[in-house]
Amino acid sequence: MAKIKILHAIGNLSMGGAEFQCLQLANNLVKDKYEVAIVYLHDGPNPDAHSTIRLLKIDRGEYWDVWSIYKQIDQSIEEFSPDIVQVWLPEIISVPAAWAAYRRGIPVVSGHRKTLNFSGSYKMMLRDWLSAPQHFLANRVVSNFPVDEEPAWFRAVYKRKKGCVVFNGLDLECIASHEPKRLPMRSEFRLIYAGRLAPQKGISLALDAVSLLRGQGLDLHLTLFGEGSDGYVEKLVTYMKALGLDDGAVTFYGQCQDWQVYAADADALLCPSKGEGTSNVVLEAMASGIPVVISDIAMSRQLLSQNETALIIKTESGEAWAAGILELLNNEALGSTLRGNGVEFAEGFRFSKMVQSYRDLYLNLLASNATT
Repeated sequence: MAKIKILHAIGNLSMGGAEFQCLQLANNLVKDKYEVAIVYLHDGPNPDAHSTIRLLKIDRGEYWDVWSIYKQIDQSIEEFSPDIVQVWLPEIISVPAAWAAYRRGIPVVSGHRKTLNFSGSYKMMLRDWLSAPQHFLANRVVSNFPVDEEPAWFRAVYKRKKGCVVFNGLDLECIASHEPKRLPMRSEFRLIYAGRLAPQKGISLALDAVSLLRGQGLDLHLTLFGEGSDGYVEKLVTYMKALGLDDGAVTFYGQCQDWQVYAADADALLCPSKGEGTSNVVLEAMASGIPVVISDIAMSRQLLSQNETALIIKTESGEAWAAGILELLNNEALGSTLRGNGVEFAEGFRFSKMVQSYRDLYLNLLASNATT
């Protein structure tokens, strides 16, 4: 029996949460009756693709030369001849890939991986809207979080395209096998943040809270795992200094793929984000046994429970964040509850569950496509 051929289209081979999920899905599919290829623009920092996956790198070229990108993607689809094309992000590659597949009658699976209710900037809002065509061209739309709070137009498209939710998968065995490490800076209380350093992540709120808590006499330190644009990191450093914080209070660690090794040495993970779908970092923190302090966003409202699986800060202010963190640090029973429930909650997000969901989706899509 011929293998089912799946082509994934994504901007980077490895970098953030979507890239990690794409690569892990592709790596697991090749163990079954699938032939897999990935068309992409950049390798990313730590690509780890199975040797049997066809990697089809295309040249980004000039910033506005979308036609060149489309032609390269179109040629890749022509050569690989996939049964299904799954488009991820960003729009510069996902929309051309969806169109190239659509015009050939190849079923398209379109991924929805970030909430449209918060973009962070006008530029990001524009990019969100530019990604809309991939959903209209798709046969199925797959979100990694419940879409109840998404804009009405998206919910209508999602329903029309028989949308479904496939949550991110966690490599729980890998997380459990980490050799614990101590955080680089020693203090009585140790907080961590992991993820991109970007305006929509709300990192300034974490800095406000650290400043207030240290002002109350707490020996507390925050380690930021992740990278961002030079300009934004400069702004964070300037803001940190304006708050009277120095290297003894905050460490910019940089990129760290295995930040989870520091979990056992941390008192909490902070997620002050202004908008998330389903955050890999939050799920990985819970699997690692770290209490999570998170903002009141869609993920918190739809998946988490206050004082059971996370501490949810309802107000977007440094004072509220400082009060919530202090409550957690002073309440041993609360911390124990969040750790235990978090580990149990994360069990429901194993890679095997995510991969099986996509297998079922592919087979259902091919069967329905064959009857039309």
